[in-house]
Amino acid sequence: MLDSFLNMLLAFLKILKWPLLIIVGLYAVFMMIYFFYLILAYAKGIRPAKTSVKHLKRPNILYSLFILAPRQMVSDYMSRPADFFNPQGIIIFTG
Repeated sequence: MLDSFLNMLLAFLKILKWPLLIIVGLYAVFMMIYFFYLILAYAKGIRPAKTSVKHLKRPNILYSLFILAPRQMVSDYMSRPADFFNPQGIIIFTG
């Protein structure tokens, strides 16, 4: 069983050897050109833009579970339309 699997694997590798070499070769040429232009841009003084996003501190899991989640559920319940379809969740589970 293992011998036949290895023989099939070697056959696939023989078939795909040249296409894979061409793809890897084209990728290597592309990456060389990319790094050439990257070094050229750094030599000209061009740098990547820095982000101005400030990372927010995540709330505690207990605070999030017992305070924020019920608050959001009540907010969603109060802001839903008057003709909201009540058995919506049941149909999702029953198909």
